[in-house]
Amino acid sequence: MAQPWNREQLVQRAATFRVSWWFAKPVALSPLQCARFGWINCGPDLLRCECCEQRLCFQINPLLKADGRKLPLLLQLLESLVISISS
Repeated sequence: MAQPWNREQLVQRAATFRVSWWFAKPVALSPLQCARFGWINCGPDLLRCECCEQRLCFQINPLLKADGRKLPLLLQLLESLVISISS
């Protein structure tokens, strides 16, 4: 059974992230941050929750400005996702 709080499992989840599959994501979506909440990287731009087996395709919109003007909205969506998962 997956235990998001288990350090050994956290390290195993973080090890699933490949540069070629999880590239150019915001810091809030770093491999360690995603692994912290039980996600593994199971494909290009694809996460899978080890607790509930849900999948999340996360492709960054190319229109996202490099200066981060749309980043607050992205972070708000991520926070909502984390809250819904932990509920």
